[in-house]
Amino acid sequence: MPKVTATVISKADWHLFADDAAGFRYFVFHNAVSQLRGLSFYDLCAGSVIMLTPIDHPKGKRGIEVEIVAL
Repeated sequence: MPKVTATVISKADWHLFADDAAGFRYFVFHNAVSQLRGLSFYDLCAGSVIMLTPIDHPKGKRGIEVEIVAL
């Protein structure tokens, strides 16, 4: 499945929510974020841009294989 670009809208200790341009909201676990270029889940904040692979889960849309694009 192709990756989509999304913007972090809120973040907690172990998960975040991000919205894409089509209006879909994704739940992302902290361990789904790849640690590239010295950045990790803990560097993200509201407004950060990520790329994720969307999946459908019984509890809603989830993002996996997440890469940080911009903080």
